[in-house]
Amino acid sequence: MVKSMDDVAEEIAKLSFDSGFVKVNFKDLITWPNGVKEPIYVDNGKWNYYPEKKRILVDGFMRLMRKANIPDEGVVVVGAPTSGISPGTSLADRCGYPFAHVEDSLEISGLPYDNFKGQRVLLVEEVIASGRNSIRAVQAIRDKKGEVHHCFVIFDYGFEHTRDRFAGKREFNDEGARLLPSCEVFSLYDFDTLLRVGKNGSYIKDDERAFLDEWRRAYSI
Repeated sequence: MVKSMDDVAEEIAKLSFDSGFVKVNFKDLITWPNGVKEPIYVDNGKWNYYPEKKRILVDGFMRLMRKANIPDEGVVVVGAPTSGISPGTSLADRCGYPFAHVEDSLEISGLPYDNFKGQRVLLVEEVIASGRNSIRAVQAIRDKKGEVHHCFVIFDYGFEHTRDRFAGKREFNDEGARLLPSCEVFSLYDFDTLLRVGKNGSYIKDDERAFLDEWRRAYSI
């Protein structure tokens, strides 16, 4: 039986819980750089330590390739700074695509030319929360004449304001810039999947799920 993308998403979410990549802590909240306090922490960097498990991520990305109609050739994979480098190189190696990455300075590293010369680019990210860093990476690629319209990510928090930023409906920096044209996000699993798997697998209690639902709504405005 062929797995659906929803089945794959739930498999990755469950494996994340079982492997300790997802931690729920309502007592000692993690504070993000922007001051947001988070009761749930997703550490996708730990996939790198387990090659067999990481192959499941790449298999999932291959499914997303078909879903997004990414062609078999003529594509450059670019890793977002800096957490997108590892999943990006893994996908590029599987597909035989060239690879480059965006540095924290928003310079493009690994590009053998001055620009992408109009090539199609696929951005790969590890986690999307506010989306600001990923969108800056998209803009950096476009500034170097890369055609990027898709961003693949392992985990997406699914904040409403983040979706609006990727859709070009909301500013992504203090200067009021918007992402135009828009960039479509494809995730291996998201916050809704995490909550559903967490509850069904007894990783998250009912009252904890209600708290997490409210937390996500509070930071989606």
